[in-house]
Amino acid sequence: MTRRELYEQGRAMLEEANVPDAAYDAYRLFEWASGISHAAYLADPDTPVDPDTKDQYLKACSGRSERIPLQHLIGEQEFMGLLFHTGPEALVPRSDTEVLVETVLDWLAAHDDEIMVPQGREREILDLGCGTGCILISLLHVLDRRPKECFSGTAADISEEALKLARHNACLHDMETRIHWRRSEWFSEVPEKDFSVIVSNPPYIAHDVISTLEPEVAEHEPRQALDGGRDGLDAYRQIITEAPDHLAAGGLLAVEIGWDQGETVSSLFEANGFLDVKVIRDLSGQDRVVIGQKRSRQ
Repeated sequence: MTRRELYEQGRAMLEEANVPDAAYDAYRLFEWASGISHAAYLADPDTPVDPDTKDQYLKACSGRSERIPLQHLIGEQEFMGLLFHTGPEALVPRSDTEVLVETVLDWLAAHDDEIMVPQGREREILDLGCGTGCILISLLHVLDRRPKECFSGTAADISEEALKLARHNACLHDMETRIHWRRSEWFSEVPEKDFSVIVSNPPYIAHDVISTLEPEVAEHEPRQALDGGRDGLDAYRQIITEAPDHLAAGGLLAVEIGWDQGETVSSLFEANGFLDVKVIRDLSGQDRVVIGQKRSRQ
């Protein structure tokens, strides 16, 4: 069987299973199984494939036909220009979440000198519900290349499996020793105070809506990373209420939200004393991030 014939067989499998973007996913799986680039494939599509490549590819296509996420099958996903290992332990990093990272970076560029970190305390970012670690690792990666004072991080997640995955990703980017690790339900096991930034992409899907989502999400991503309670706002209520006790004066709280939650979540920020509350939209024009600054000491 040639490369072309094998790819076409995989694509047909995915199309028959009504997998979205079947042609793209079939090629990404072929690239992963064969280890050859798209250019190499195009240069000689009639080269025979070895039996191991064929078996691995068709097995992966079978899994994708069952709507296992592509990123779980190939084990990786790019985020903010960095590669992260993925799996069923945590949400797959999504491009929408890059808006959260970019918003924090932009805010720090403009307001870093307003954060009143106590003497002897380093500037630190807390990532609540860290999942793969993509948010915190990406933030530290970019901040390392800026001339201002260095940041460290604390990553918290209730899932031990997610924390193991995040640690692995931190090792990939030489950051494991730069990050403190906490198995914690939000702030429950986070004793530290005076964080410069608290960031989170919490579960924000209403409980009854989860079953209506694509199978890749509803059946294969961790439920506790999706389920935001009856109205999707349970995590926000806890995070926004408790965050002021853990933020430095002048520090930033930034959270990702669902497309219809901007008004409600920003109201929670204001009710808990945050200043300069803003709702940030993504490239499609949907509300995606809410930020607010803790009041500075008088």
